[in-house]
Order: sequence, then C-alpha cells, then structure tokens
Amino acid sequence: MLSKNRIIIISLFFYSLIIRVIILIISNPIIDDFFISLRVAKNFISGNGLVYNTGDKIISSTSNFYTLICAMFLYVFGDNAINVIRIFLMVVDSINTVLIFLIVINGLSKIKSQFDNNANLKISIIAALIYASIPTTISANIRGLETAIYIFFIALSFLFLQKDLLDWSFLSSSIAAIIRPDGFILTFILFITFVIWRKNIKYSLKGIVLLILYHLLLLIYYKQIVPQSVIAKSYLDIDHIANWVIFLFKFYLTPKVFLLGVLALLGNFIFLKSKYFYPIAIWGIAYAVIFSTFGYWYPWYMSPFTVYYAISISLGLKLLYDRIVIYSESYKKLIYLFYAIPFILLIQSYYNEIILGKNDSKVEISQKMKISDFINHNSKNSDIISVEALGMIGYHSINRKFIDLHGLISKAVTEIWKANNIKVQPNFADTSAARIFIQGIKPDLLCLREFEVDALNKTDILKNYDLNKRLEITNTERLRANHYLLN
Repeated sequence: MLSKNRIIIISLFFYSLIIRVIILIISNPIIDDFFISLRVAKNFISGNGLVYNTGDKIISSTSNFYTLICAMFLYVFGDNAINVIRIFLMVVDSINTVLIFLIVINGLSKIKSQFDNNANLKISIIAALIYASIPTTISANIRGLETAIYIFFIALSFLFLQKDLLDWSFLSSSIAAIIRPDGFILTFILFITFVIWRKNIKYSLKGIVLLILYHLLLLIYYKQIVPQSVIAKSYLDIDHIANWVIFLFKFYLTPKVFLLGVLALLGNFIFLKSKYFYPIAIWGIAYAVIFSTFGYWYPWYMSPFTVYYAISISLGLKLLYDRIVIYSESYKKLIYLFYAIPFILLIQSYYNEIILGKNDSKVEISQKMKISDFINHNSKNSDIISVEALGMIGYHSINRKFIDLHGLISKAVTEIWKANNIKVQPNFADTSAARIFIQGIKPDLLCLREFEVDALNKTDILKNYDLNKRLEITNTERLRANHYLLN
C-alpha cells in the first residue's frame, strides 16, 4: 500500500503534468529560440558539427548540453521531435514540482516548532502547487527551452544539500552551470558555503573536475568557452533601471502579486533560521540582483527565480500560520484557505496561455514558415541572410547562412560592435547601428519589419537594396500587427 507521502508526490506530479499537457493541446505554446537549438542539433546529426551556420565554429546555442538532448530526439523522431521534446520538458518540470515539495518538507522538518508540525506537510504541498501553477513557470518551461532541465539540477542541488550530500549537491550545481552560464551563481555560492561552513573544498572536487573537462572540450572545439549569445547580449543597450522595475513589478509591487510579494519577504525570516534554507535565499536574491543589474529579464530567465519565490511564499505562510495559532488553536483550519493561492495562480495561467495565447503559436509558425519559404525560393546557399527571428526561419532554411543584428550566432557582428565601441538597440530602427551592420556585413538578403524599413528609408542605408516581397503579418491579442519586408 502506498504511503501518504508517496500518494502526495504522485498527485503533485500528475497535477503539474496535466496542466501542462492541457495547455500544449489547446494553445500549443512554443518559442522561437527553441529552434536555434534544433537547428544546431540538426547540423550535428547531419555531420556538420555542433554549430548554427555550417563552418562557423562558435557556441551558438546557450546550452550545448540541451542541444545534444535535442539531437538525440531528432535522430530518433525526426521533425516529430519538436513535440516529443516539449512533452519531455513537461515531465521534467513536473518532477521539479515534486522536488519543491521535498525541499520544503525536508527543510521544515529540521526547524523546531512549538506549533502544529502537521502543518509542515500542508505548507510543503502549497509550495509545490504554487510552483506548478504560477504563470511564469508554466509559460517558460513548456515552450521548448532548456529551462525545466536547468531548474531540475538547481532544485536537486538544494535537496542534496539538505540531506548533507554535499559532493552531489555541488555536482548538480556544476551540471546546471554547464546547461546555462548563470548556473555558476549557485556553484559559486555553494563553494563559498562549503569553505565557510565546513572549511573544506573536498566536496567541490567532482564538480570542479567536471567543469574543467567541459570547458576544455569547448576550448578545443570552439576556441572559446563563453556562448556567443552571452557575448552578444553584452553589447545590448539595456536600461537597467527599467530592468529592475520589470522584476519588482512582476513579483512584488503590482496589486495582483503584492500579497504574494509580502509573503515571500516574510519567508526570508525562516530562510535565515536554518542552514538548510539560507543557501536557497542567498541564491534567489543573488540571481535576482545579478539579472536585474547586469542582464535582461527575458521570460525564460524569470522562471528559475520561481523556485526561490514559491518556497519563500510558502515559508511566509508558515510564519503567518504559526503567529495566528499562538492566539487560538481554533484558527488551525485557516491553513486550508492558503490553498486558494495556487488556484488563483492557475486561473491566471489559464487566462494567459489559453484565452490570450490560444492562437499565438499557430499565427507565429504560419508567418515564419512563409518567410522561410520565400528565403528558400529567392536565395542561394552561399547568400548571407539577415533576420532577427533566427529560430523557426533558420530551422526551416537549414542550408542558408544567417546573421542577426545582435550577433547571437555570429562572431563577425560582435566584433563590429566591439571595434566601434557601441551598444545596440533591439532592432534596425537604430539607424546608426544599422548602417554599421549593413556596411560591415553586406548581407545579400535583409528581412525587416515595417517600422524598421520606415526608419531606414529616412536615410540612404537601403540604397543598394530593392523591395522584393511584402509579407502580411496577422495580428492576435498579443502579437503586434506588423509586416516583414524582404529586400
């Protein structure tokens, strides 16, 4: 007969999985960047190397680890792998829900409490349900990026740490650092923790050896260890004040999340009580500060923060519950009201993904397939094609060489920005950067949006290009009406 905890674990897993499968079936959410990894994976299994453009040996995928997983699925399932991989990611993210439960219940069990210890189980369930239901997690983790796998190793590292399996904890964080460079935040925190806490670095040795071997392989194959996307983003002109505003309003300051934000802040009082919780708090705070100050909050970077956010909210609820029970034992049943939080978050996720986003992916895929079709019929394999949506378009035009304004898959572009010492706006409406880019790269085909063409036509930048095709872009609730113009 299954124990109570096993029934809870299985229930949490299937709760998370069913939500994600329903959203996949109804709205089919997908992200363009997923196809960058798929194109690199397709080149790899075709014998062209682990590269985006054949012959350009740069780290064009943020995660080679994930790209190899994609390559395995592509090899077995062909183009059907696009759906198989996303189902795989949903399964992994549902395991993450279980890991959140285990982290909270294991951590709370190590904190003495004079009040109802049975509440720990309910608080742990709520933490897992919050993670499974929160729109930020669902949106980022089912669209095809490596985020769910990255979170798995982050959460696994915390669980190992609580169980005093320090070498395995550091090894898991090292794998997270291989999956995504920001994984080094946790790796560094754990290393410092071991030095201060245990005054010993022996627990770090397995992970350090793994990281050294991995980066040696990168150096041998690519002659670089930093992904090209990280280099390219360092040349983006980012308003970091606005970046902080995005983060704070997303998780703490808007009316619909204010209560959650207060609970999350209260949760830090419990984080600081226990050596089994405070590394999570240090990592969560460091992650938020580093991305808000030095990075940019793309949606898939917010998702890992929800590990800390869900746990801190649940610990805030635990603190609130303990304070209420001081006054009267009759208030114990108030804990059941806390289950309303993940339910409300689930309604928000349903609204975002199914009501607003139902047609987004269908429209986006259709539009980009039209662009790919035009490129395939109006360009040669030797042509250099400039396009900002590198994923789907590049995947379906595999024999063409692509390049983008930011230099996400081209070292030649970032070298231009470095030589001219400039920061780049997100699009070609920045005419000074567009001039330098077009004169330096000389792309044979330019794929531009209408507002970019309008800006460039006020200059002589496009004097050597003719408008060949105007592709109408259909509007949805969330996709801006626009045109792609190919010159």
